[in-house]
Amino acid sequence: MKQFKWLVLSGGVGLAIAGATSSAARADIVVDVYEYAGNALGTDANAATLSSILAAGPANYTKYEFTYNSLNNIQWSNFNNQSGPNLGGQFVNAANITSFVGGPAAEAAFLTSTLSVAGDSQTAFFNIFGNLSGTLLTGSNISHDDGATFIVGGTTLVNNAPETNDAIDTVAPGTYNAAFNLYYVEGNGAPAILDVNLRSENLTTDVPEPSTWAMMILGFFGVGFMAYRRKSKVALRLA
Repeated sequence: MKQFKWLVLSGGVGLAIAGATSSAARADIVVDVYEYAGNALGTDANAATLSSILAAGPANYTKYEFTYNSLNNIQWSNFNNQSGPNLGGQFVNAANITSFVGGPAAEAAFLTSTLSVAGDSQTAFFNIFGNLSGTLLTGSNISHDDGATFIVGGTTLVNNAPETNDAIDTVAPGTYNAAFNLYYVEGNGAPAILDVNLRSENLTTDVPEPSTWAMMILGFFGVGFMAYRRKSKVALRLA
């Protein structure tokens, strides 16, 4: 009986932990955009620039945050050589935005935002992050017109942080299941380009949904219960 009580308690605790941890999980990737005047906060697409932005505080930038449905759906481009007030909408595919912090009003403000102006009088820093799972194949690359850095599980796969023009950086093949950060800077006005091309047969940025975790825990609970029943029957026969 003690073993059975322990089994019930363990299953309940497991379900509680799974619910608590998975409720905060997001299957989509997250995009944080920091728009600021000039280049005082930096134009290199790396963690150091992000740190300087955060240290400067919200009074020095406008922040937008949204979730996007796939890392490979980041095929953002604008070939208009004139900067405009709606570069955000020309650059990002709004159809792939799954939710926007601040709701429709904030999304509309982002899609009509300037993002960057020639001469770096306006700059936008992108921090794109989530979890990457799968095997990256040869031929994976990231194209960008300004700086980009791609880090997976602490390993830097692309390191081309300074502002540059029309770069195509190769992403080394490998198998990963870890958090990632993709830093990108949109500076010096249009055009804007960020194209993520990760070749893989099993790539996902998903994490298990709460219902999936619950079914997994219940499955383990059921297996444990059946093992307990078998053990109890054997003990009864021997008695």
